[in-house]
Amino acid sequence: MSNVKRFPDEGCGQCSLSTSPTLPHSADGAKATPFDSSIPCCTSVSSATATGSGELTQSLAADRPASLLDEANKRPANSAMAVDLQVCKSDLQNTRIVATESSRLAESATATLARISAQQQAIAAAHMATPAAAPANSVFTIRFAFGSTRVVVSANTASALVETARTAPLVLLRGRTDGATDSAAESRIARERAIAVREYLVGAGVDAARIRATYQPAGDHAADNSSPAGQGLNRRVEIEVYRALPVAMGSSAAAMP
Repeated sequence: MSNVKRFPDEGCGQCSLSTSPTLPHSADGAKATPFDSSIPCCTSVSSATATGSGELTQSLAADRPASLLDEANKRPANSAMAVDLQVCKSDLQNTRIVATESSRLAESATATLARISAQQQAIAAAHMATPAAAPANSVFTIRFAFGSTRVVVSANTASALVETARTAPLVLLRGRTDGATDSAAESRIARERAIAVREYLVGAGVDAARIRATYQPAGDHAADNSSPAGQGLNRRVEIEVYRALPVAMGSSAAAMP
């Protein structure tokens, strides 16, 4: 048997092939087949099978996702815990957004209040710096009968006139008539009417130094002088009570002699 290769006494241990020079018998008395290196034993077959299987496994592993390879990395996407965790994360993010917006609105409101307060303070300061407008002068009128210089004042008019004139820095009297021409008689009546009112005020407690009397015999009519009613309105003395001295006059007002 020239084709049979001889090896030291060692066997496969996994199959019936033997490398022994002798030909042992099998359990049923049949002779074992001599070992031929061209016939692979189970060990070599298993190794080759294992090598091929490993290469196939590696090839399949390369084609599969990593999550399928590593079971530890797999996590159920729709588990109750995962859903609750995602909801909590969303709620936390929304809370942060609301808190940021609330902080921004609070800062904006604070800035607006500060601006309004500053404007109010500026307006108040402007009002304090601006002097109050002087109240308007008061004008009273006393009328006379035809050719008369007798002062007749109603109780209500007298009370208001005297009270206002006592505290005024200047009281200006203007004597008038219903005359159509500037005559000596009209001048005398206009002048005496102004003097009569001046004496009335001084007698009521008004300082004579603050009273200035003027007169005009004709013209400056308050009503139509062609009728008796209009003429009655024109026979008068106008009393202008100043709240403050005129700038042009200052304190130089004097009583009429």
